[in-house]
Amino acid sequence: DPLIPITDGSYWHVVSEAARPGLVSLLDARLGNTSAALAPVLLQWGTLGVECSMRARIPAMREFLLALSARAGAIALVRGQQAGTIGVLCCLQESAERTWSESELHLLRGVTDQLAIALDRATLYGQARDRAQQLEEALVELRSTQMQLIQTEKMSGLGRLVAGVAHEINNPIAFIHGNLTYARQYLDDLFGILDTYQATYPEPIEPVADLLAGIDLNFLKTDFKKLLDSMQMGTERIRQIVVSLKNFSRRGDRAGMKPT
Repeated sequence: DPLIPITDGSYWHVVSEAARPGLVSLLDARLGNTSAALAPVLLQWGTLGVECSMRARIPAMREFLLALSARAGAIALVRGQQAGTIGVLCCLQESAERTWSESELHLLRGVTDQLAIALDRATLYGQARDRAQQLEEALVELRSTQMQLIQTEKMSGLGRLVAGVAHEINNPIAFIHGNLTYARQYLDDLFGILDTYQATYPEPIEPVADLLAGIDLNFLKTDFKKLLDSMQMGTERIRQIVVSLKNFSRRGDRAGMKPT
């Protein structure tokens, strides 16, 4: 049977027992020497009753019962359709020989049929539980992937928004920043004309003298240049912010976290 590989390394494992008090417990015993020979016999016959282990006609049955210290025994195969292993249900007589009736063997076969059904249900339940666990893990991973996609889309949208804002800010700031140079040149030219006029006409006419007294020309010359310098620094700072925004918008398209 391809589902039941029977090799010399196979073994019988006692997983449950019910025994008269005082008998030696066989629970958790492993019988490795008789598995390869006994398994094919059970797969062929299903149920076997042996009156005396020493006179058993099947050597594998004799070795199996002797390994369990039994004088007689009835054995029935337990095999489900879903389980990947086979088992046996053994009724053992330790103290004397025993003749097994047909009704006893029939009862033994009925019990093994119920055990096989229970094993199949347990196997299917385990498979369903494992499948449910896999589906739950897949759902968690799907939700995580979905959140990553949402965050990626948000970052992409934010990057496009930032790039658009940076572009809109950059145009007028570049215009102001570029014109400040010409404004400084024009101001120098105007102050040059005023200086020349004052040197040529040191005594201005009365209306001009009144205007000069009202505006404090010397303070205006000094402060206007400081005002242009301040505007120059402000536009330069805004241009640096625009460059940072553009860099941030480009990083939104890359994988992983980036310092900002």
